[in-house]
Amino acid sequence: MRRANMLLVALAAPLFTACETPCQVTCTHMMDFREECGLPVSNAELGECLDYFGRATAEENRTCIDMGTPDMIRRQWSCEDLTQVRGIDEER
Repeated sequence: MRRANMLLVALAAPLFTACETPCQVTCTHMMDFREECGLPVSNAELGECLDYFGRATAEENRTCIDMGTPDMIRRQWSCEDLTQVRGIDEER
C-alpha cells in the first residue's frame, strides 16, 4: 500500500505545478531583486503580479523573455529606482 501511495504522489505531482508565463517568471526575478535591495516583498504583492501577468499578451511575454532575466533587470534598475517606484522613504 505504501508503495502505491508513493507512486500516486509521483504521478500526480506534475498536475500540481503551475506553468508560468515568461512575465510571471519576471515577477519572481523582480521580487528577488527587491529583496536583494533590502526592500519588503509581500506574498500579496507577488500574487498580484503573478495574477496580472498570467494574462500577459504574446508580445508582453516576448518582452519579458528579452528583458526579464535577473541580469537584465539589474542592468535596467537600481535599488534606488525600486525605492522611488514604490514610494518608500529611504530614511526608514
